Amino acid sequence: MTDVAFLVDIFAHLNDLNLHLQGKSASISDVKTQVTAFQQKLEIFKEDLRSEKLHFPHVNEISPDCDVAPFVEFIENLSKEFNERFANFAFIDNLLVMVKNPFVVGANDQWLAQASIVCPHLSKAKLQMQFIDMRADDEMQLVYNQSGKSSARHLVGAAIGTI
Repeated sequence: MTDVAFLVDIFAHLNDLNLHLQGKSASISDVKTQVTAFQQKLEIFKEDLRSEKLHFPHVNEISPDCDVAPFVEFIENLSKEFNERFANFAFIDNLLVMVKNPFVVGANDQWLAQASIVCPHLSKAKLQMQFIDMRADDEMQLVYNQSGKSSARHLVGAAIGTI
């Protein structure tokens, strides 16, 4: 019965992640944020199982003193699986920073190399020049500061679209 309680709890956490990943407006940055957060939560879950079981209420209710070793092993395997499946997220970190806030990165920063690999059809030289023009545009910076994240995607998309 404890196994079933564990599955109920862990699938509740997985379902929560799934719900956060759904939707047409979710960007790759949003997905990366949710997956990275979940990977960190898995580490907390392992510690929690060995102590208070705050994140495993059904396990705690049914069998608070049970052997949690198999559950910890399950979470370790799940964590390894997430790390393998989402290993490429680390590769695009700098590119995502540029998309979120183009005014905090430079024209020669790592994002440019990542953009060239992700989108090889883009002209690196034109992208660099467009980026410099965008960063120098006071009106664009004002729009970004007033509108925030959603505006940054639009600004960067407009700059890339003209290349």
